[in-house]
Amino acid sequence: MVHPIAVTKRGRRGSAISLTPTLLIDSLIFSLNTLDGQSDSTRNTSNTDSGNHWAEQSEVIQLEAYIVTASRIPPTNGRAGFLYQAGGHLWFESYLRYAFLQDRLSERDRQDPRINPQGTSSWATFNFRMGLEMNERLRLSLSLENLFDKAYREHGSGINAPGFNVALTIETRF
Repeated sequence: MVHPIAVTKRGRRGSAISLTPTLLIDSLIFSLNTLDGQSDSTRNTSNTDSGNHWAEQSEVIQLEAYIVTASRIPPTNGRAGFLYQAGGHLWFESYLRYAFLQDRLSERDRQDPRINPQGTSSWATFNFRMGLEMNERLRLSLSLENLFDKAYREHGSGINAPGFNVALTIETRF
């Protein structure tokens, strides 16, 4: 089950602080058995006398629960940063992308060649973006990603992420 949390705090003069962690929880499996060893689906509960077979059965039921690690569960990860808008059309943003260690692997994950059998290391990248809205249809932005050229791998990808990256973007709306 995924539990995303997003928090954005807006200040005066257009500044903002945002934090978006993502948390994932393992699967929980339940098994329902009677004490005589029959599962709930194989027990014969038919009663032809009164039609009320539930009132006449007084079996004790045992509930067993166990945790199964699901495959390809990403580690806790997210993004935290600051956004500043100067004058309405110009904006600056610095942010941190991160992922914690993921070493709770299923047997299937341990056999997957894209995933290290000891788990995926934690990582963090520092990034900067700035942009300018030229008009309501045109927006320019410059992104500097992974400023410290950190080598890292997204969990389950099998490929190291690019190092330092520069992107110039022109967006238009129709």
